[in-house]
Amino acid sequence: MRTITLALVFGALALAGPARAAPVSRASTASVPGSMDGEASIFGLMTPYGGYAGAGTGVGVGARYQMTLVPEGILHATRVRDDIGLEFGLDWSHYSWSQGVPFNVSWSYNEIAPVLGGVWNFWFNDRLAIYPKVDLFYRIGWWSSNVAGAQTPGGYGGFDAQFAAGIVYKLDKVALRAEVGSYSLRLGVGF
Repeated sequence: MRTITLALVFGALALAGPARAAPVSRASTASVPGSMDGEASIFGLMTPYGGYAGAGTGVGVGARYQMTLVPEGILHATRVRDDIGLEFGLDWSHYSWSQGVPFNVSWSYNEIAPVLGGVWNFWFNDRLAIYPKVDLFYRIGWWSSNVAGAQTPGGYGGFDAQFAAGIVYKLDKVALRAEVGSYSLRLGVGF
């Protein structure tokens, strides 16, 4: 619910932003201000929302590649230029925790997830944008322990979705990104 509220707030801000930038054609958008088309992003991620079986906070890395599908957007009567894109990539997450004396047992959970998502960018100018997005992913996870013969849960796998809101600020050669989602917090750089 919190993420949906953030997306609505970002959408309202987008409608009231500064003068709308001129649309940029799809052929000319790669690595230029005012578009994320053709850009790859690398994220550090933290999953602070409880993790698996009380595992607590997890950490990881992720990578995304964004393609703009609708460069002219759909909001033509606003001051903000929008575009709609597709992002795909891969995430890796790690959780670990332990039980001290008298058990001295440590557990860890690792997960990789191929990701496909839709993103709606709202550009306030050629450098600054906010966006809501939805990621669909497939989790592939496995458990391990430091104790030989210790029983670990089986692997985990399955489809899931994440709703997120983010911000991007483009510098001359890189784009700085931050996202808050229903499963993770992310900081990244696009190029």
